[in-house]
Amino acid sequence: MERNRYPITHTGIQRLFEELLVVGQEELNNPLDELEYRQVDGVKINGRVCHMLEFTHPVQRDNYRYHIARIFVDDELDLPIRHAAYDWPDEEGGKPKLLEEFTYLNLKLNVDLTDWDFDHRNEEYDFLKDFEP
Repeated sequence: MERNRYPITHTGIQRLFEELLVVGQEELNNPLDELEYRQVDGVKINGRVCHMLEFTHPVQRDNYRYHIARIFVDDELDLPIRHAAYDWPDEEGGKPKLLEEFTYLNLKLNVDLTDWDFDHRNEEYDFLKDFEP
């Protein structure tokens, strides 16, 4: 966990949704006049067209998790495929420091997997032969 904010069990797009909801709920408890918002359309992530939602806390306070947060929502999938959060710069006018970044590339939905695809008896996979659930 050195230099990581979250354990490996917190990876995945569902966990990203859950964390964004938690942060959004926290934001509702903060003064809204201390949150700036902008949207930029037509941003590309790995060739996919997205719109970027950017949230900025211009004033540093202990209860804020980030200075700037950017969420990139894939226009076709209508899902967030990238999130990046930045801390305040070390000095006035300096560059914000990257705190965390999650990007989901080559995301495919509804790929027609069945229960058999996850069955330990499926010979197409190299599951342990002595495994008994």
